[in-house]
Amino acid sequence: MSEEPIGAFDREADTGFDRESGRESDLDRDRVARSSVDVAATVDRVWRALTTAAGLEPWLGAGASIDPVPNGELTAPDPVGGRHRHGRIERIDDRRLIELTWWPAEEPTSRSRVSITVTPIETGTRVDVLERPLPTSGRLGAGTSVASALAGVRTSLVGAWSWRLALLTVACQVVRA
Repeated sequence: MSEEPIGAFDREADTGFDRESGRESDLDRDRVARSSVDVAATVDRVWRALTTAAGLEPWLGAGASIDPVPNGELTAPDPVGGRHRHGRIERIDDRRLIELTWWPAEEPTSRSRVSITVTPIETGTRVDVLERPLPTSGRLGAGTSVASALAGVRTSLVGAWSWRLALLTVACQVVRA
């Protein structure tokens, strides 16, 4: 019997994932940014890097803070994304999953949902990130299609998470055991 993936996202409804075929639709590829990294550190060490201010600062910037409980707040200077971010923890499953909604401080309507899954593996811990921009009431510029706007956002998100996860990997080497 296979387990359902961890996470509150209804992948079929939210991303166009077809459970029967196991394939993603074009909609999913255009709307969702996915990144992963295998970290040579224990789940506990990685979890501290994700859920404590001391752990967040090396990869989300000095002054980053988190209250790792449902409805808890997250603030992050986010040097990779170049924008100070605010967020709210939507769901947390100790040492397994953090789901949050976050947004640039100067654009509170530009929100995205982030799911960070932590999985023990033989060589340490795998961290999987899924970020999906949430619908906004904003308007697209003249001549900009929804598909091209979403593809641009996805490309930007994937690049930012690749850098963040590289910094997280280094941070896990310095987080106190």
